[in-house]
Order: sequence, then structure tokens, then C-alpha cells
Amino acid sequence: MEIDLEGEITIEAMGLKGAECAEATKAIEEALGTIPRGTPEESATAEITLGSLGDKVLPGDTVFVYWAGHGLTRMENGAPRRYLVPHDGDPRNPETLISLDALHETLAVLGAGECIVILDGAFESDAEGRSLTARFETDPKVNEPGKTTAPTHGRIFQVMASTLGEGALESPEVQNGIFTYFFLKGVRTETQGESAPGDANKDGIVTLVETLDYAREKVQDLTAPTGRAQHPILTVAWDGEIYEMDQAPTETEG
Repeated sequence: MEIDLEGEITIEAMGLKGAECAEATKAIEEALGTIPRGTPEESATAEITLGSLGDKVLPGDTVFVYWAGHGLTRMENGAPRRYLVPHDGDPRNPETLISLDALHETLAVLGAGECIVILDGAFESDAEGRSLTARFETDPKVNEPGKTTAPTHGRIFQVMASTLGEGALESPEVQNGIFTYFFLKGVRTETQGESAPGDANKDGIVTLVETLDYAREKVQDLTAPTGRAQHPILTVAWDGEIYEMDQAPTETEG
């Protein structure tokens, strides 16, 4: 799900085909009460208005945003600004991109109990790792250490497929983004009656932290031998405070 600067939400089913495509469309309809305009087979995105989502979000609700695609960091007025690059976005024109700051701002004012943002993309890395920064940004300050992509307010749990400076790799072995593949695998039950792979304590509930722990180990095992290891991370904005994974004030069910 993407929210652009004009207040439009687009739901992009990347890499879904056949039954998975139909399943994604059904899930969208059930969650939001609307059928996307155009299935993922017909177009890359299906749009609904932000107002439609806002009308359906109630206090205590959980809003889930999943992005799989390229990221970009631009130096603007001497500071880095990060963007998500939609399929029809022009990396040279920020008005066609989705500001990560704007996404955080939008989610913070929805009135939800909490928001979960999953980003399978990269910002400061090379073009092979789902980042377009090296291709379109020449200012060397864009890669200085110590910067963060964390939300700063609201109640937002944000998972990134890799730390800053790393790529978010795809693999022919799993035919998907490596992080997306293992994140989804962690919450799926392969056989009826069995726990999902990410259910570490086998209590029948797969939490966000459990899923991330499972995906992180698998992602690191697959990417480390390539010399381009990924280290998925969780940051949390909770009523003005920012927490790292081990300091999260609550554990959200996935």
C-alpha cells in the first residue's frame, strides 16, 4: 500500500499472479470495503482515496502498510530526504515520488491505535539493491553515516528490509525480494494444525517481533555469502519516543 503526496493511496500487488492476485484483491475488499479499480494483472496499482481509508480507521485499529520496490535519497537544502519510487515515478522529479516523511505524517494523524510499516526497499545503496540513489544523486553527503529513516511521532512500527547503506536484494532462488519472501513465510502455516515457521514459542500467535526474528535470520543466512549481507531492523515511534527493536514498548501481533 502506498500513500502519495496528493493524498492518494495505491495498493500495489508486486509479483502476485493467479490465485495470489485474486487473494490480494479479496483481502483489499474485505479490509477496506472497496474493490480496487483494475486487478493487479491489468495494472500495476489500484487506487482508493485517503479519505476512504480515514473514514474506516477507528481508534484502536491497526493500519498495515507494505512496500516492496525501489527507494531514493535526495539531498534537499543540505539535508537528506528519502522517497519511495512508485512504478510510474520519475526519480528526477520528487513530485512524482512518495516522501517517507509524508507517509509517516499521514499515518500519524489517521487516528489508528497503531500503524505497521514494512519497507522492502533500500535508500542509500547501489542500484542492484532496490535503491536508485547511486544512479540519480551525486552529492556524497547523501551516504554519510548516522542518518535515520525512523518515524518521529504517532504510533508507528517500521520494519526495514536492511539497514541504511545496505541493499534490499532479490533472488532467483526464492523468486521474490529476499526479505518479503521470508517475512511472508514466517506468518504462513504450511500444514493445517501446525504452527507457522515464525511462531517461535508455538502459541499459535505470530507476533511482529517473532516474524522479524525469523525473517532476519533467514535473510542474513542467504545474503551473507554474497558479500552483501542484509540486516532487517525494527524502529518504533511511540508517542514522541523512538525505540529500537529490543526496547519496543509493546509487541504487536502479525
